[in-house]
Amino acid sequence: MQNPPATKLQDLKGQKLARTLHRDRCSFFAFLFVVLMGAAGLGCSRHAEMATKADAISRRIMHMEIIESNRRVVESEEGKKLSLSMAQAMELAIAGSAQLTSVQNQYAQDSIEVEQAQSEFWPRFTAEATVEYPIGEAFDSSRNLTGGIFVRYDLMQAFFSDDIAAVRLAEGKKTTERINQLTKEIYYDLLSTLARIEYFDSSVLQAESAFAVAKDAQERMASIGTKRFGTPDDALRLEQEVSAWKTRLTELRGRRLLTKNELLRTLKVQPSTSLEVTDYGAFFPSPQKVLKTEPTDREHFIRAWHQRNDVRMAELDLFVSEMNIIAAKRKRLPHVTASIGVGHINLETEDENAALVPSFGISMPILDMGDSRRCISKAEVSRKIAESQLVALAGSIENEIAEALFQVKMAAMYADDAQKKQTALQVVSRNKRYLYSQGKADPAEFYFARMDESAAGIEVARTTFEFRSAMLALMKSQGTPILEPYSGK
Repeated sequence: MQNPPATKLQDLKGQKLARTLHRDRCSFFAFLFVVLMGAAGLGCSRHAEMATKADAISRRIMHMEIIESNRRVVESEEGKKLSLSMAQAMELAIAGSAQLTSVQNQYAQDSIEVEQAQSEFWPRFTAEATVEYPIGEAFDSSRNLTGGIFVRYDLMQAFFSDDIAAVRLAEGKKTTERINQLTKEIYYDLLSTLARIEYFDSSVLQAESAFAVAKDAQERMASIGTKRFGTPDDALRLEQEVSAWKTRLTELRGRRLLTKNELLRTLKVQPSTSLEVTDYGAFFPSPQKVLKTEPTDREHFIRAWHQRNDVRMAELDLFVSEMNIIAAKRKRLPHVTASIGVGHINLETEDENAALVPSFGISMPILDMGDSRRCISKAEVSRKIAESQLVALAGSIENEIAEALFQVKMAAMYADDAQKKQTALQVVSRNKRYLYSQGKADPAEFYFARMDESAAGIEVARTTFEFRSAMLALMKSQGTPILEPYSGK
């Protein structure tokens, strides 16, 4: 039966209205799609911005806030001479450390994970689409394509997002402590290298002086004869002294060259550069000052407990283990989720399926075969391990400090004795020089006194180096901050 004209007109109006609603709905979906894509782009840009900030923070840590000052580069006929302060040398050493750069990249990653954990508080927008394609039927997008846009909110995840962020932040702080610890190790190694260079420089000067005196004595003995020079034993000793000083001078020069090349490689400086670090001696005390000031082991231990980075890392491990216990117990709680959205919209229909679709869900473990109990037990064991490691670290620090203080005191005594012996031999050398000028002493006595004075100078350099090495061991056991001059406390 054919429809009357009035019914056809109503059908045409209904179809036109349906097409209008269809266009409006498509426009609405297109608008929401653009909004969601913009939000996703905003989230990506925020993560990129976070990565940039983390990289900037890691660069500030890498340079340790050392202010860049002007370097004095003097061009001379011998080549390039570079004079640096200790702060500038530290900056070059830090910038050239590949291991430190790797840990700094880990810090940037930890910073992004903290941001990600904090974002768990916010709901998630999702767009979903479903295609239904019955076999044997023609595909019609208006009938077989459905979709929806939802806002999903994990209530439990949002409620405990601060706990998750705190754990991620603790991991980031642990990486920061690792960066600081590596920086201190670079600082201690740099001080050790500079102390060795100073020892070899001083020893080479003394050995050159003694070798020159021995050669001069040989020439003097050849000109005046063995009998007038001294006894036959003096002649034999002089020959041995010349050979010994020549060998010793060759060894000292070789070791000095190796140590200086090691420093140039550490600072990434050209091998032909003559490098000088001007103020590094201010970071070491004198042996006499150490012998006068004797802080107790307890004072050193308290200072170490507040300054050592491995203590901070152990404390952070204990904090993370406690948070893991909380997270394990939280698995026994009900898990609540909620969502709301414009869902299940069929492009062929009008409004009846396009309403807001709220949903609410709750899940609670009833029988998990003891998984939650095992997780809690595992977390509690981890906390006990962290506690025992912290206690063991405290005992280790006490032993390190006691041993380092003993070594410093003994090295200071040896260095002080060597300086006193050098002063006494200088007096003897001056007396022998005076007696020799007056013709009241044999030439052998005069020359041997000068060689003994040079040998005492090398002994002073050696004991001073050993004292500074002992001081470095004490600084490491205390976790002394970088670029901190010795205060005697």
